[in-house]
Amino acid sequence: MYYAEYGSRGNPTVVLLHPAGLVDAYVDLYDLSEDYHLVIPHMYGSGREVSKSYHYKEVEAEIIKIIKGLNKEKVILIGHSLGACLCVTLLCKIPEFIEKAFISSPWVVPSNEVNRKWAKGISKISGLIKTKIVARLILKLLKYPKEQRDFFMDTWPKMLKENIPRWYSQVPLQSNCIRIANNRVPITLVYAEKDIKSMRDSVSWIKEIRSDCKVKYLAGMGHDNPITNKGTFRKNIEEFLKL
Repeated sequence: MYYAEYGSRGNPTVVLLHPAGLVDAYVDLYDLSEDYHLVIPHMYGSGREVSKSYHYKEVEAEIIKIIKGLNKEKVILIGHSLGACLCVTLLCKIPEFIEKAFISSPWVVPSNEVNRKWAKGISKISGLIKTKIVARLILKLLKYPKEQRDFFMDTWPKMLKENIPRWYSQVPLQSNCIRIANNRVPITLVYAEKDIKSMRDSVSWIKEIRSDCKVKYLAGMGHDNPITNKGTFRKNIEEFLKL
């Protein structure tokens, strides 16, 4: 799996796990490379890996390979949405490699009933979602710099239509994540008032089994808060990193 790097490998490593399809969602954090070594894996089906089929377990396994291959004692994880799901399962699989984790709007479900309904609905419009017209609309929200804007316009329309509903159908089950209760890796949980209920419930579930988690509630904000409320997101990241 391809991954982008910013900053010196001699600095503490932060692995930025992007939301579905948006490999540069954290572009406004790239200047943290002055003090940190930033690693951004391009999940299968997104960015430089846009031509590959997306399967959660394969993506998870490749990210584990990347983390272990960095030859760092520990890394810091930051993830939103799909990236937050991966933070949760990585904490279960390789807690010994993780210094701390910032988990924003995770989706860890008790059963597949809700997320599969979302996947079924999304599958009906997945061909539309990957069009250039929709890509241009998304860019108005993202407000990327030119380099990232051009890259997004080049890669987004190349997405495989069948990958889009998989982002929804292949989310972690709580029963497969219970091991998060058994490690003491510091966790910051973030959720927004306008996140869907099952995401808000995911945060409650993690907090219930890991009562030592720090929780941040974003009043009035939606699931797109890292993009539409960049100042708040940046402040929360800096507090998490203790900058």
